[in-house]
Amino acid sequence: MIVGHIGAAFAARRRWPHVSLAILIVASLLPDLLRVLFLPFGLFSQQSNVYTHGVPWIVLIAAASGLIAWRALRSTSAGVAVAVLVLSHVVLDMSSGTKELWRGGPRGLDLDASYWQYEFALEAVVLFAGWWLMRGGGVGRPWRLWRVPVLLLALELGVMVAAVYDRPYAKRCWIYPFAPCDDNNPLAHRWWAFWQPVDLTARRP
Repeated sequence: MIVGHIGAAFAARRRWPHVSLAILIVASLLPDLLRVLFLPFGLFSQQSNVYTHGVPWIVLIAAASGLIAWRALRSTSAGVAVAVLVLSHVVLDMSSGTKELWRGGPRGLDLDASYWQYEFALEAVVLFAGWWLMRGGGVGRPWRLWRVPVLLLALELGVMVAAVYDRPYAKRCWIYPFAPCDDNNPLAHRWWAFWQPVDLTARRP
């Protein structure tokens, strides 16, 4: 999930109109940004997920980032907004990925792997709902234009299509998982990425 987090930041702007939108967006994406920072230290994605998305670490991150925002901006509202958005990141991620809420704990619904159409619809709803709420929160005119959520959704669609190309050939089609991929059906025709060799043995339905 990407733009769904930004939708949460948009909604937060309606609740906390005096907090910079840039700060709210960074806070909504903070766990993912921290995970990227961990990669040079030899932590794989699943390992870094534990320390950036799992309990109790996410609670500590939310508290620390909220405290920093409160002290730096001298605003209680900013501190609360940042902490809430950091926690909202994990709540939204539980719908899209397979991250554990804590070690050995419940996992997400994994919509982005098998049911990416559902995740795209979910992100669209969260994004547009947050954007609609933000429009009444004193944000500048450029952010109130329709092109803002539309461009963000176009970005998300591009990321999702790239992810579909990386899946096994048998599941690489637009209509999956609503129906099996089938090369005889234009809507269910399987794709192959031009940068990857085609596995001819996987062409059979």
